[in-house]
Amino acid sequence: MPPVSHTLLNRIEPRVFDLPFLYVALFGVYVALIGVLIWAYRRGV
Repeated sequence: MPPVSHTLLNRIEPRVFDLPFLYVALFGVYVALIGVLIWAYRRGV
């Protein structure tokens, strides 16, 4: 893991929707990145 995600997102105890916080946070990052790709594709960059 990169240092940022290791220090900020490496939390097992807080659970969101009965999943470890790390998985939920990484899922949010991936969704944001896919959103940027779709936005750039629609814009024609």
